[in-house]
Amino acid sequence: MAIEAIKEQRTISELAQEFEIHPNQVSQWKREFLERSAQIFEGDKKQAEELAILERDTNAEASGGWG
Repeated sequence: MAIEAIKEQRTISELAQEFEIHPNQVSQWKREFLERSAQIFEGDKKQAEELAILERDTNAEASGGWG
């Protein structure tokens, strides 16, 4: 639903009518999705950085030294 609203191929009113919900609910879900989607990608970046550090440390330990 939120993705359909973000695409803006149909109006909020059209989407609300199709899904039988209030137009304010469509707007709220769209806003929440846009606000929270950044957090999802930030989390992926943090996890990738932590994984890179872990891999570096594991490789250093396996080769008999650190750094």
